[in-house]
Amino acid sequence: MEGVQAVLLLLGGRDIPTGVPTIEVPFDQSNRGVGDLPKRSNLSRRIASLVRFREKRKERCFDKKIRYTVRKEVAQR
Repeated sequence: MEGVQAVLLLLGGRDIPTGVPTIEVPFDQSNRGVGDLPKRSNLSRRIASLVRFREKRKERCFDKKIRYTVRKEVAQR
């Protein structure tokens, strides 16, 4: 799923929810050169990182957690 979403984003697809901010990547064939390969790999790595971040963000738990027993005891007093 993540790979498909990353490829669609690279190709200019719109298969991403509208509430999620995206980056626009202009595609210009006339400007192709030797330096394009590192830019592409950096871009694909960036997109993969963003997809992982968005998936992790969906799974975050915002419930109140008491991390230390001392704090729990103080809270119960």
